[in-house]
Amino acid sequence: MKAHFLKQLQFDYWANSQLISSMQEIQDLPERPAAVFSHIMAATHIWYSRLTDQVSPYAVWESFDQSNWQDQLQLNYDLIKAYLERNSEGNFNQIVTYKTSTGVSYNTSAIDILSHVFWHSGYHQGQIVMQLKPYVQLLPDLNYINFVRLNQV
Repeated sequence: MKAHFLKQLQFDYWANSQLISSMQEIQDLPERPAAVFSHIMAATHIWYSRLTDQVSPYAVWESFDQSNWQDQLQLNYDLIKAYLERNSEGNFNQIVTYKTSTGVSYNTSAIDILSHVFWHSGYHQGQIVMQLKPYVQLLPDLNYINFVRLNQV
């Protein structure tokens, strides 16, 4: 599982970097794709905080300045990578108790939380690509297989 999640993390970093590059090419980036991208960054950090029994400083729909996106992406990558590397395979089955932003308590396995982080990111990445369609000539192709072909990981 650890190797799988490390590869998913690398893919997510690559896909988000592609989005940042595409969005930075747009002179007047519309509010919605910027808000959704900030949400990806905030939600990823929130889920990391839940995994590590910490409180995230971010709101679910936190707004990050476009000039800070790459730094936030790198921070999230570094935190999750360190989490994955310091945990043994058996630890991913552990149950994490956390509260949602509305205060509801849940118990969820680390495997399911990590899976959610990457699926959630991919879901919103697809939304952003569709929102960029009127503004860019060549949309970023964020298919996983393209990442694999490029990296031959």
